[in-house]
Amino acid sequence: MFDVEKLVENFRSFWQAFPSPGEALGAGVTGYRTGLDGAAYNGILHVDEESDVPAVLDRARTHFEGLPWVWWVGPDSPIGTAACLESLEASLASSAQVMAISLAQVTAPPPPAGIKIVQVSGDAGVDEWVASYAPQFGIPEAVVPPLADAWRRRSDITGGLRRFQALHEGSIVGTTALLCRDGVAGIYAVSTAKTQRGLGIATALTSAALLAGRDMGATTGTLQAADAAPLYDRMGFEKVADLNLFAFKP
Repeated sequence: MFDVEKLVENFRSFWQAFPSPGEALGAGVTGYRTGLDGAAYNGILHVDEESDVPAVLDRARTHFEGLPWVWWVGPDSPIGTAACLESLEASLASSAQVMAISLAQVTAPPPPAGIKIVQVSGDAGVDEWVASYAPQFGIPEAVVPPLADAWRRRSDITGGLRRFQALHEGSIVGTTALLCRDGVAGIYAVSTAKTQRGLGIATALTSAALLAGRDMGATTGTLQAADAAPLYDRMGFEKVADLNLFAFKP
């Protein structure tokens, strides 16, 4: 029912839209390198079937020297990639489910009492938006300013990217981002402030972003879920693939 290739391509496009200085990782390798001190912001997204994984790993260690970085192993990664990385002493940091939903079935639940869902485009309010979600993702305070700058310099900031925030008494208490591309509405950066969890804010934000994607012409929604998978199950998302994240230290 769902085109997994398009779902994964949306995910890769999201990460590649961050500014990525430096040389490429070589033919057949898709990656990104923001230079930020956060593993998720530097990494390998995909390697071709013909790629020599140990050789790519050697090049990556040089390419990302001095930075934490990751290697995403997805449904179209060469068979045996995960096992090969583990044999080379890479550590599996986390696993997530690639989930999808038909946008025809998405509805807009009323926001929780006292909460207002707002869509923002371009680079308006990026600093406050990033600062609000950073603690929920374990992002150090020192990384917030350069990360906000990276968001401002994304290649899709005036294209298919939209940001959403939940406001309570004027303060941001939840975030999400939408990347609409090739008929797919990708959901990213979903967060809720610790003091506001359990109220339905994440559901309201995700629904608002999915409906905005539908208005932009998308027919399918997708996201990657770990601990929050039950929430998305209740919304009607289905698991379509697994995504494993291998982390490397500087």
